[in-house]
Amino acid sequence: MIIINVFAITLCVVIGAFIARREYAGLSHDDKVKFREELRNPIPILLSGMVYLGYLTVFISIMLDLIVLRYIAFFLMGIGFIVKGAEEWKLNVSKAILFLILGGLIIVITALVAAKHLW
Repeated sequence: MIIINVFAITLCVVIGAFIARREYAGLSHDDKVKFREELRNPIPILLSGMVYLGYLTVFISIMLDLIVLRYIAFFLMGIGFIVKGAEEWKLNVSKAILFLILGGLIIVITALVAAKHLW
C-alpha cells in the first residue's frame, strides 16, 4: 500500500513539473525575465503555496499514519488561506473575507482538536 502511495505522489510531482516546464517554455522573453526576478524572492511564492503544501502534507500524513503531521498540515492550510485572503483584499473584498474566515476557522478548529489531547 505504501508503494502505491509513494508512486502516486511521485507521479503527481512529475506531472506538475512537466506542466510547469511546458508553461515556462510558452512564455515570452519579457515574461521569462519577470518570472526569474520573482523567483529571486521566493517568500511570496512559498506563502501563497502553503495551502497546496498543506494538501500534500495531509496525504503524506495519511500514508505514514502520523496524526501530528496532519495537525501541521491543517495549520499550513489555515495560514495559506489567511495569506490568500490578504492578497485578494484589493481585488475582491468579499472573496478575501471568505478566505480569511476559512483560514481562521481551520486554525481554531485544528488547535481545539489538538488541545483536546492535552486534557
